[in-house]
Amino acid sequence: MKSLRAKMPLAVLVLALLGGCDSTPDNGSGPIVLQFWNGFSGPDGKTMEKIVGEFNRTHKDVQVKMQIIPWGTFYDKVTLGLAF
Repeated sequence: MKSLRAKMPLAVLVLALLGGCDSTPDNGSGPIVLQFWNGFSGPDGKTMEKIVGEFNRTHKDVQVKMQIIPWGTFYDKVTLGLAF
């Protein structure tokens, strides 16, 4: 469990950086949408949902779409995401 907690900040950073890797062309209209993959669940997940919700309410030009991925498949998905 300690090992997982130690790796969590790194995983969040990687996912934040991956959020900007969308292949959709920018046509200049509408907000920028960032995909935020994370493994937060339970109380941590609720807290993260509040943080993302507050960000989305206060930043109309940038929106975050949060996707919770179970830790069992999290690293596989990140690895595949980096491959594309």
